[in-house]
Amino acid sequence: MSRPGSPSAPLLARGVQRPWDPRVWGTVVGAVGGSVFVWANRSDLPSPWPDLTMVAWTAALVAYLYWVFVRPRPFRPVADLPRRAGTVYLLSVVGMLLLIRVGSAVLGHLDHAELRPPVIVAAVGAHFLPFARAFRTPVFWTLGWVMVAIGAVGVVGGWFGGTSTAAAVTVVAGIVMLAVITRDAATGGGTAHQDG
Repeated sequence: MSRPGSPSAPLLARGVQRPWDPRVWGTVVGAVGGSVFVWANRSDLPSPWPDLTMVAWTAALVAYLYWVFVRPRPFRPVADLPRRAGTVYLLSVVGMLLLIRVGSAVLGHLDHAELRPPVIVAAVGAHFLPFARAFRTPVFWTLGWVMVAIGAVGVVGGWFGGTSTAAAVTVVAGIVMLAVITRDAATGGGTAHQDG
């Protein structure tokens, strides 16, 4: 919460000038994760999709770098986090890892190990959902539900369409992840929760 007398006007700055700010360094984790989804699955796509995927990923990455690090945007003072935020983070990560492990084991038992990537997408999305309240950052709701939905589509589509369908949906998830993070920075979404 903002302290009495604290300025209400946000500071206009470039992300590269504030690398310690969680609204800057925190996005790097998501950008790396989204990029891994793309890079780890593009080779399972039929030609010419691996090359087209790289074009789309490069465009998404350039947009992310511009809006998060280069273009000036408003930064309000970072509010003190609730005491439980660290615990929520830890439990969410543990839950994500368990979902991935259990989901992978079930898929292996059903002879559908190729569906592991979209299960990982859904697990990553689910682990974002508790962050929205714990870290007072609404973008986690959007990111979480979008990733869960994409992961579910990937599992169903991959079940009937095979490895390339599961891979395609996972690649899309990575690019969408970058796009959601970029949009949040571009619209100043990272400032909305700071006075709450």
